[in-house]
Amino acid sequence: GTSFVTGGQDNTLRLWNMESMTHVNTVMLNASVTAIDWSKDGQFIVAGSEEGEILLFDKELSVSHTLASSIAEEGMSIPDLKISPSMQYVAFGSSLGVSPIEILKIDGLRLESFKVIHCGISSGLAHLDWSEESTHLVINSQTEELRYLKIETESILSPEEDRAIEWYKWKLIRG
Repeated sequence: GTSFVTGGQDNTLRLWNMESMTHVNTVMLNASVTAIDWSKDGQFIVAGSEEGEILLFDKELSVSHTLASSIAEEGMSIPDLKISPSMQYVAFGSSLGVSPIEILKIDGLRLESFKVIHCGISSGLAHLDWSEESTHLVINSQTEELRYLKIETESILSPEEDRAIEWYKWKLIRG
């Protein structure tokens, strides 16, 4: 596409046009934006905040739905979130302590709670990625732990099991 979105500590989400190099729209939020992902079909954007909220917007930033994270706690932010390749889910974790991974279901332009997976990392989330089939997640913690999760069974895979999985973006920063 020819658009991109930015967010930051000024509590704004901004839409930009790369061809004309112009600002298109700004949305004021209640907290700083800490993570953003755009659906692969370009139809919606998901953002995470320093308050632990997940926000869903259409591609023009004109319609939104907000859902407070069930894992939110005082001082928590969302360091990373990813929309699944199937565009049915968004996964994220917390910047604090022993971070579980929360997965929300995307239903049109609405978010619904789906599941929380305790993945056994000893520190906050640093980064995550989906499998091509939207059935697995790979997780990096802030202390460089690496976990491979099967969503359906909420289980941690062994290194041998994860080798056959095709990852969507495979852009891990640690591990």
